[in-house]
Amino acid sequence: MVANAALTESTSFEPTANGSKSAESPKANQFKRQIQKAIQSPDDYAIHFIYVTDDKVSIRAVSPYRWNGNSFFGLCLSKENHRQFRLDRIHKLRLVKSSEVVMPFQITECLVENN
Repeated sequence: MVANAALTESTSFEPTANGSKSAESPKANQFKRQIQKAIQSPDDYAIHFIYVTDDKVSIRAVSPYRWNGNSFFGLCLSKENHRQFRLDRIHKLRLVKSSEVVMPFQITECLVENN
């Protein structure tokens, strides 16, 4: 199984000058290349990433299969269901061998309190 700690050495988005995450940054392009590699070779690769929404941070394992603009569809091995993921919500990403990720993959989630 892939260790969650391994994400610390992964690719991450770089903030732009105004603090937002740029979908056109070199990091975003690297994410796209890694995701595309997993889409083209699903028997060989999956992706492992930190996903941040307004109220939750989670670590996911996903087998991506199709692009939809700046998002992609994939089988979430954590939720055991097909999901859509936005590139701007991914903060670290690693391409992993499919043989290292088995469904169900234990999901790690943390709720974020907005004050």
